[in-house]
Amino acid sequence: MRLLPKITVITVCYNAEKTITDTLISVETMISAGLIHEYIVIDGKSTDSTLAKVKKFAPSAICISEPDQGIYDAMNKGIRLATGDWIHLLNADDSYSIDPDVFRDALLANNNDVMSFDVDYVMNKNRTDRLAYDGHLVDTLPHPGLIVKKVYYQRFPFDLKYRFAADIDFMLRALSPALIGYKPLVLVKMATGGAGGTIGSIREAAYIYWSANLYVRWWHCQLSIIKTWLKNEF
Repeated sequence: MRLLPKITVITVCYNAEKTITDTLISVETMISAGLIHEYIVIDGKSTDSTLAKVKKFAPSAICISEPDQGIYDAMNKGIRLATGDWIHLLNADDSYSIDPDVFRDALLANNNDVMSFDVDYVMNKNRTDRLAYDGHLVDTLPHPGLIVKKVYYQRFPFDLKYRFAADIDFMLRALSPALIGYKPLVLVKMATGGAGGTIGSIREAAYIYWSANLYVRWWHCQLSIIKTWLKNEF
């Protein structure tokens, strides 16, 4: 009989009182279903009601609240604390949307070191985009849909010189298509917002692609910068 993987879910947050409730409730649902081994919340010393919400809606969470050097520093902290063999990084404006029984079946059927699920990116009340791995390029992996063996994060921690795109850097350094088991199931509902898609984040991604000699991807970033600038200007 196959055993479920021991998954540590990590949520990093700072002043996330407006969005984190759905995140916490969805994790507790998975914990109650026996699918999550451990839940860690790394808080950047919030000054709003974030910590009160964690205590109320995720009483089983291990919660650390202290200043950090940004989102990727907080993620690295959570990974160092994790006792599970697998890591799922679930942001404070994301939530599980998969049925627990369907999730259980997918976990038990997995034979890969990396599980990639689809992500629904909620743009607004009238539009939701489906994010999915294309089967070839690891940087197309939707990071909120990744459940990864912890050893890869231990060998390749997030590089703190990046403020916005360290996840792209991690995927390019640590992952390969041979490691990935793609699951055509929506795991997470992801809210729009954050720094992704800003000119600063696209420039950072472009630098990473250039450094990795991925010049076509770099060129795509240049086009995205132009489109973003034009959208902001007009």
